[in-house]
Amino acid sequence: MKLLLTDNQLEDRRTIVRGPLAPLADSLSADLKPLLGRAPYIPTQKALLSKVGGRCETDGTDLEFDPLSPHAHRCLQCGRTHTGEYHDRWWLYPYQLWLAERAVHAATLSTVCGDARHAAFARDVLTGYADRYLDYPNRDNVLGPSRLFFSTYLESLWLLHVCIAADALEGAGDQTTADDVRERIVRPAVELIEEYDEGLSNRQVWNAAAIIAARTLLGESTRSSAVERAFSSIETILMHAVGDDGSWYEGDNYHQFAHRGLWYAIALGERAGYQFDSASLDRFEAGFAAPFRSALPDFTYPARKDSRYAASLRQWRFAESCELGIARRDDSLLSWALSRMYATDIAPGDTGRARSSGEAERHVPPVRLTCADLGWRSLLFAKAALPAIAAEAPTSLTIASQGLTIHRREHGAVYVALDWGESGGGHGHPDRLNLLFSHGARRWLDDLGTGSYVDDSLHWYRSTLAHNAPLIDGRSQVRINGECVGDERADGFDFVSARADALAPGVSVTRTIVTGDGYFVDEVRWTADHSIRFELPVHFHGACDLELAPQALEGGTDLEDGFRFVHDSVAAKVGAGLPVHLRADGASATLWCDQDVALYRTTAPGQPASAQRSFYLLRCTGTGGVIRSVWSWSPAPIAAEFRADGIAVSLNGAVHDHAISDSEWLVSIDRADAARFERGSNEAPDADYEDSTGAGAPFASMPHELRIGAQEGWFDDLSPSEQASWATFELGAAHYRRSEESWTDAGGPTARVAVAAVENEIIVDILVLAESPMFVPADSVNPFDNEQPDINGHGVQLYIATDEASGGWVLVPELGSDAVRVRRLNEWGRFPSPTATWREVAGGFEVHVRLPFNTEEPAIFGLDLIANDSAPGRERRRGQLVMSGADDDFVYLRGDRHDPGRLIPFAIE
Repeated sequence: MKLLLTDNQLEDRRTIVRGPLAPLADSLSADLKPLLGRAPYIPTQKALLSKVGGRCETDGTDLEFDPLSPHAHRCLQCGRTHTGEYHDRWWLYPYQLWLAERAVHAATLSTVCGDARHAAFARDVLTGYADRYLDYPNRDNVLGPSRLFFSTYLESLWLLHVCIAADALEGAGDQTTADDVRERIVRPAVELIEEYDEGLSNRQVWNAAAIIAARTLLGESTRSSAVERAFSSIETILMHAVGDDGSWYEGDNYHQFAHRGLWYAIALGERAGYQFDSASLDRFEAGFAAPFRSALPDFTYPARKDSRYAASLRQWRFAESCELGIARRDDSLLSWALSRMYATDIAPGDTGRARSSGEAERHVPPVRLTCADLGWRSLLFAKAALPAIAAEAPTSLTIASQGLTIHRREHGAVYVALDWGESGGGHGHPDRLNLLFSHGARRWLDDLGTGSYVDDSLHWYRSTLAHNAPLIDGRSQVRINGECVGDERADGFDFVSARADALAPGVSVTRTIVTGDGYFVDEVRWTADHSIRFELPVHFHGACDLELAPQALEGGTDLEDGFRFVHDSVAAKVGAGLPVHLRADGASATLWCDQDVALYRTTAPGQPASAQRSFYLLRCTGTGGVIRSVWSWSPAPIAAEFRADGIAVSLNGAVHDHAISDSEWLVSIDRADAARFERGSNEAPDADYEDSTGAGAPFASMPHELRIGAQEGWFDDLSPSEQASWATFELGAAHYRRSEESWTDAGGPTARVAVAAVENEIIVDILVLAESPMFVPADSVNPFDNEQPDINGHGVQLYIATDEASGGWVLVPELGSDAVRVRRLNEWGRFPSPTATWREVAGGFEVHVRLPFNTEEPAIFGLDLIANDSAPGRERRRGQLVMSGADDDFVYLRGDRHDPGRLIPFAIE
């Protein structure tokens, strides 16, 4: 296995596998036993991502993946078996990854144990794929070019395992299979993967690792341009996507996935002689232990950002990560984590390893683990015996690169956390200053993570309203990073204070948590430069001491504002300074606000794929205010008395007085000073706020001048002299956002856009040259994802912004008439909608749009237009022609969204 080990290292591993790791080798062999002696099933179709596939149609939970059942898929929750094309083609996605991993398992076992049956199985898998690989179509993908799958990173995962398996067979003397795989799989696959760079995404880690493995297997050195680019990508990711503490910026769930990819890239690089920067390696090494620093009391990781909900850390892949980390250097936290995983406090059971795929853990119940439950990498790298390291459990801490401060009590059984910092990029949520509170297995203030990416509920879980985080005027927060302004531990109390500026225009919010024994205090303080509606969700499932009456809870209307998911709302008005008591069996809270407030209780989706659940929301208005609460998990009675400058908490016969000012927080117990903490300022931001809708967005270029009084009519019907008063744009190769096909391969799509100003209107005339225009009917349904179906055919996306307003629309011609269907994009504002007509022309179609616009005075506005491109037989669009230019962009995951900063400026004289 020359990609990963030298001959001498391999011989040493054989000795260890025959000794201490023999139980692991035996268990991996047992996983493979049912597969030996028969031809592996190599699918003929590519995998398909759809809303239905892989999810129970009754309760929405993930279906069981059974690698031996391609046409019957069982729900473990309700027991129902699902069939049909969408489920079958979903099954292909984990199956193809599973089969490639089994090839690596078999090839590794053959190499270290010498069983010819394992080598034969790996050979059959690889030759089967070599015969089929180029027959899989590279089309209709969701996220990058792919033949077997719908995303490039999945192709990378698969190719990485194919390369390692082929390398192992070659090392054992099977040159024929290795050469066949090189030419018929590795070379075309790596060229496809190299087309798509995903920047700082966790997916790019796997793309780069696959490129390194593939190019090395093809005989290229670390100095080849392709390999150098891949290593450079890994170094960039380590320095910009991984914190000094080793944690991944997209959250706990993606940390595990990304770190496994980094392990491959670094192991391959070190074997090939690449010299990684020492600071990069330090971050990588720290990453093994990083997820255990934020572990909840029930040994799950918090479902922050786009994480799975309540995913147990007691799984074999996590155990293997710890073993691989300790193989590189001793670590007391990893030792503690392994002691939790290898403990005998729960029964042994099915680890799911035999069905696992994609280098990702399935959401399976925790079971007792041993080193015999690890994976094939441990055969090659795990130590023969764990070192005698003192296990060190995490205590109260701040993970600075994540912006997560955790207060722990009762030996880790109580967990209070403030999520204040890193927003998390594309997988982040608008939840700065989110509060978490757990006691043992009870999650009192929870983060629900994310369910399915193709289900409508995704928009709920990505809303601020779904979190214990503040929102302004009914709108989800602007995606920003917060700032910690105080973090101390003194005299039995933990203190953290964090601020988030510009969660909305001109608003600054500071949240402070002080945790003691038996309780914690939460203060939310906000200021604004204008009157706002301030709201604080409290996702506590308990009773309230107020009498609540039915009252609708209304808020923002954008997809991810969340209010369209709430129902059965009740409310009560609470006067300034009056306490509200919430209570459940095991926890209680007293809430207080310095002004009149409305308290709502409403119902919305709970944990993903579970029943609906109620929660509370506090709503008040003004230019500033304070909301305080005292939360207790203590079985002893607790009382809180609130005043303008503090709180007196009575517990176990003692009075804890919290004196609160703008500059400090002083805690005294029975009038004796106990702890003093400095508070950061809560000044409202001075910086101008840029509206995410595009209204008031700055322009990077000089505007195109339009004169009132242009000749009206279809642009192509006008004479050259009449056309002269229009601004025209010819769209071609430089404007094309591609998918799998380049502009040339797509037949060179072109369009012409003409813009003119007449009295009280802007006219936009679009000519699209397309041999076979495909217009999505109004009653169509998109079975694949959350995007509107009309984007997957020909049509136009139009955007406009002025200093006062903005608007965006999708325009689709209606066959059989000259009418054009206009769909407003709510997140783009309420600019008056256009009217439009269309007509067929030789080689394509033309759309004529009229936008209401006050032309009586000089004005500057921004405008952009996108023409969607498709082709017969496609399920998703082929590309887009973008008036403002494509910059070599890809079309994946763009939907009907557009960057307001891209709009082209126009000036009406």
